[in-house]
Amino acid sequence: MASSIFFILILSLLRSAAWAQIQLSPEAAEAALHLPPCVSKCGLDILPQFNCTIGEDCYCARTGLIEDALASCVIGGCPSLGDALAGLKFQALSCNYPTDRNIEPLMFRIVVAMYSVATFFTIARFTSRWPRLRGAGLSWDDGVVLFCFLPVTGLTIMALMMMHYGVGKDMWTLEIDTILTYAKYFYATQPLYTCSVLCTKLSLVLLYLRIWPRERGKGWTNFHVTCCIMIFALIATTIAITFATTFACHPLHNAWRYANRAGGTCTDRVAGVYAYGGLNISYDIIVFALPITRVLRLKVSTTQKLGFIACFLVGLVATGCSIYRMFTIYGLTTARNITWDFTSVGLWSLVEVKRDSMGRMQVARSPSFIMLTSEKTRGDSTWGSDEGSQGIAAMPAIEPLQIQDEDMKDPERHSEDA
Repeated sequence: MASSIFFILILSLLRSAAWAQIQLSPEAAEAALHLPPCVSKCGLDILPQFNCTIGEDCYCARTGLIEDALASCVIGGCPSLGDALAGLKFQALSCNYPTDRNIEPLMFRIVVAMYSVATFFTIARFTSRWPRLRGAGLSWDDGVVLFCFLPVTGLTIMALMMMHYGVGKDMWTLEIDTILTYAKYFYATQPLYTCSVLCTKLSLVLLYLRIWPRERGKGWTNFHVTCCIMIFALIATTIAITFATTFACHPLHNAWRYANRAGGTCTDRVAGVYAYGGLNISYDIIVFALPITRVLRLKVSTTQKLGFIACFLVGLVATGCSIYRMFTIYGLTTARNITWDFTSVGLWSLVEVKRDSMGRMQVARSPSFIMLTSEKTRGDSTWGSDEGSQGIAAMPAIEPLQIQDEDMKDPERHSEDA
């Protein structure tokens, strides 16, 4: 009965002098009959404020003040995702929105291609470490890389499942059960994304300590202290954010009723994404800046120094993806068409994770780093427990002492200078 009353109110709006020529299709009229009261109330409250009517350009625009106001009202006032879907279907039918938009095939190709490349780089890294191929052997940084590959794989699987359940399509073309299943997979991607991104930074810091270990008998340098602080900060941040994103709502099923909802029994997850994004970018800058002073002190040409620095900075491409991703999140607080509107942020998140992973692999496998680690090291202790064991194993293909760090001088040369 209540729905019929609201339907009559909507039709009465259409009969006004300004809207006399507006006609609803039979499908739209049927959808209007089944509009939830909360959706109808939003339309009756907001449209008159903008002197706008159903079917006009102002109502059918997918962006703008009216769309944002309607979305905020529906998201804040309707108790379920099904209510929002009913309102969105009515708007799509009354505005003759297209029903054939689908970028899922393009997303599938991008995701599979990037995962294949990331897998190739991971295999190449471990192959290059194999001692039988004159590799340096495995250490903690390699173990972390292998662990990082698990959430990267999980994130890829979740992305493929989301494609199966409607990502890249307009929400009004889908059934509510399909959308809820999509929202569950979207919920599962959030802790996997956090683990993937922060874990790769941890592997890079461990690689630094493998290349420039602390020598026994010498005090802690600022470099080593900062590396250790970053290790604990990255681990703590990963645990905290994973916990916060997993248990952002109580009960848990509220997390997929509205993927971008901040109120009710959920924390403000959009604000949380901004907070995490800021931390992620800050960690990127610190991690990539850490080895620069060490590289600048190498007794090599300026060109070689620039090559070493470029090895680190190549990973900043992922930082750029993270920054752009934060800009795309801004409009999601009022997004109703989640299977389409969330596509951009989801795709950029995948690009960031895959590029971040590949960037770390490139640093560890680059010729400059192979040269650097082979010349500076004689052992495979990550922490360099004695002065004669200074990092990862040497590679005999490079002549010794071709590259020398000023603060880790050759003992024989030091005795000659004395």
